[in-house]
Amino acid sequence: MRQVVLSSGWWLKQYDPMRAIAAHIDDDEGWIPATVPGVVHQDLIAAGLLPDPFDGLNEYAAQWVGEVAWLYRCDFDVPDDIAPDETVTLCFDGLDTFAQVWLNDALVLTHDNMFVPRRIEATRLVRPGRNLLIVLFESALRRGRAREAEGGALPLWNGDSSRLYVRKAQYHYGWDWGPVLLTAGPWRPVRLEVFTARIADVACPVNVDPDLHHATIDVHAAIEAGGHVARNAEEMTRFFAETAVQVDLFDPDDAPVTTATLPVKEGNISTRLHVPAPRLWWPNGYGDQPLYRLVVTLRNSNGVLDRQERRIGLRRLRLVQDPLEQEPGTTFLFEVNNIPVFCGGANWIPADSFVTRITPERYRAWCQQAAAANMIMVRVWGGGIYEDDAFYDACDELGLLVWQDFMFACGIYPAPGWFRDSVRAEAEAQVRRLRHHACLALWCGNNEDYQIAAATGRYDPNLTPEENADRFPARLIYERLLPDICAALDPTRPYWPGSPYG
Repeated sequence: MRQVVLSSGWWLKQYDPMRAIAAHIDDDEGWIPATVPGVVHQDLIAAGLLPDPFDGLNEYAAQWVGEVAWLYRCDFDVPDDIAPDETVTLCFDGLDTFAQVWLNDALVLTHDNMFVPRRIEATRLVRPGRNLLIVLFESALRRGRAREAEGGALPLWNGDSSRLYVRKAQYHYGWDWGPVLLTAGPWRPVRLEVFTARIADVACPVNVDPDLHHATIDVHAAIEAGGHVARNAEEMTRFFAETAVQVDLFDPDDAPVTTATLPVKEGNISTRLHVPAPRLWWPNGYGDQPLYRLVVTLRNSNGVLDRQERRIGLRRLRLVQDPLEQEPGTTFLFEVNNIPVFCGGANWIPADSFVTRITPERYRAWCQQAAAANMIMVRVWGGGIYEDDAFYDACDELGLLVWQDFMFACGIYPAPGWFRDSVRAEAEAQVRRLRHHACLALWCGNNEDYQIAAATGRYDPNLTPEENADRFPARLIYERLLPDICAALDPTRPYWPGSPYG
């Protein structure tokens, strides 16, 4: 598979809803250079059109940015050697938040969740030479308030109440520790993928035996054939019959441990890798953090079609909930490699209001500070974002356990069908992205939503989530939807409904 990252050639302007898209595109006035990945505020600051909102009271002068719509454009070339059997896919790893996308005048995407990556087959839409990509971002504040007017205002702590209806980083609406800066833009990479077939997903759950002398890695990979093949059942059968997946495991010194070559059956492969005498991954202060390298390679007679790698740590992790002696309730402690761990640590909020300017080096520096302070666990707080890969990579390397909230915080969230569908897509995407990390210790449904529900008389633990849905609708998410997704996609890791919860 080949990738073309669309990180240059981007321009930005404020969108006037009284004018057609074509009129904006034809008008050269008002465009400023745009950084992608990025958000509108950064480009306005760079162009001298917005004062630094962190200087003095400039936050107030920046509020208009979140109340209007913004138009991005990118002129790009596609590779001139695309074969007839190759598929071209336009990929957005993150759009913040309400977006419409046009490719060469065709509307190809309508989007409303900051945390859901999107893929659009574009084989028949791209053309030789110059192509035009347009992305319109509507005001999340205005769209959220329109949803709230229809669904009704709900209780919350911090920020504008319309945030509860929008799948966007909640701290952008302001918090007791941070400013109101409602961003918009392609906040994660945009790229083209060109492939005949690709590895669509890799799962590699680790199990370490109780005696710690042996580990297994159950590798599952989903293979996607390109559109040319997928449109013909006979062609697909023949293609997969001629395709194989090689799975290689390398130890922390990059020496081969084991390998397997597997035929692709109905678009999937599964195998179990055995690791005798595993080199165990330990939390910070308890031991070292050796990382194995898992390589999954898709190939046929023409050579390598796609390859994916995962760095994994082999450790036995349990959430221990044993009855207490002469006290109600149970323990709540983590045990790693049969050793009870004191999870001293901190709450991790996003490192910036504009997270696209946080480099991997800055992520690592802050994680190093946490490790140097003898922290063992950090909680990724539910009012922020599912963090960048660089954050979890650093935690893997430094032995920082991660308590991972889903992105709900301090509110009574709605749960109509369309909202739950959006959350399902979000959760499935993020669990698949993060589940291989050794640092990840627990999935948690939300931050303090049970507390506000109790404080406002909406939470009755004697009722089922269905019976309590009229007063506390998001219990259907925290106690049904999210645990089901975690059990299906990441069964070796515990799930907890809320932080705190009991």
